[in-house]
Order: sequence, then structure tokens, then C-alpha cells
Amino acid sequence: MQITDDDIKRVEKIFFPNGESFEDPNNERYNFIKCIDKSIHLQACPGSGKTTALLAKIYLLSEKMPFENNRGICVLTHTNVAIDIIKTIR
Repeated sequence: MQITDDDIKRVEKIFFPNGESFEDPNNERYNFIKCIDKSIHLQACPGSGKTTALLAKIYLLSEKMPFENNRGICVLTHTNVAIDIIKTIR
């Protein structure tokens, strides 16, 4: 299973209807969204797009469900905003 740049471009239209994107100078958010086999870190500062990138990744992964061997997605978050948004996905 993989997440492609085309997948990210498609989900950008959902999360950013005004034309914004996940692009950043170091491709941190693109790399985070595409990475599914290891941990990856994002710059942690207010407004940097961490929650939105996480939601985009969850959205794209949910499209690929069901996974092999009854695997699923577990989401842990420490923000009420993220919880509310995650509840609305799918």
C-alpha cells in the first residue's frame, strides 16, 4: 500500500478548497502523509499544518480499508479540534 503525490493533490482539494496545499520548503508534510511504514516527525509549532496533515493521511488510509489481517487505524490526539474533525471523516 502506498500514498502517492496524486493522492495528496486530490485530498488537498478536499481539505483546502481555496487552493492551499501541503507543500512546504522541506516537503515535511508530503513526506509525513506518504510515509506509512515508519515514524516521521513534523515541525511542532502553532499553525504549521500538523493536524491537517494527519487528517489527510487518515482520510487517504481509510480509502484503502479494509487492510490485510484485519488491521485498522488507531488515532491518538491531544486536541479537541482534531477529535471533532476526525469524527467527521468518512
